[in-house]
Amino acid sequence: ESPRVRVSAWIAFGLALAVRLYWVFRVQSPYASLRSDMGGYAERARALVSGAHSSFPRMAALYPFGTHYVFAAEFWLFGFDRHPAVVCTLHAIACASGAYFLVRFASRMFRGDAGPLATGLLYAI
Repeated sequence: ESPRVRVSAWIAFGLALAVRLYWVFRVQSPYASLRSDMGGYAERARALVSGAHSSFPRMAALYPFGTHYVFAAEFWLFGFDRHPAVVCTLHAIACASGAYFLVRFASRMFRGDAGPLATGLLYAI
């Protein structure tokens, strides 16, 4: 893998992060979209952090380790209401990281450096 691919991966990550930060702070905060299944993740995460089940305890068996545990870790570390900017930034970083790895993966599919960079930039936007 060439150094250009690594630079391209970081460029794609940077653009993806900028787009996602703009999205979560200017267009739609994750806190504004807590409905449907996302609301369920947040509700189960808050129940994990507080230790108080929000529903019948056996219902928790239907939800294996996953997204609500990630949310619970964030809420435990930063709080649900106290630091929404930190939580939004963490979500933006997590979503943007795919651009970095996609460029590195695409470098195995293309001969030159332009293909992986284009793939990463498309992912980023």
